[in-house]
Amino acid sequence: MIHASAGLLNATRVRLDHGVARVRFYPLGYTGEIKIKLGRKWYEVWNEYNLIVGETK
Repeated sequence: MIHASAGLLNATRVRLDHGVARVRFYPLGYTGEIKIKLGRKWYEVWNEYNLIVGETK
């Protein structure tokens, strides 16, 4: 399972191929810090990653 605190992901459940999955993330104009959580459906353990989306200067 994959979830984001803002924006839109094209999938919530992904199948891994040798530990790798490809999903598209659409921020929908949001800038700032976004949390992306990865985990399994029936387990409480999640991996959290912080992604900073914004304009480069």
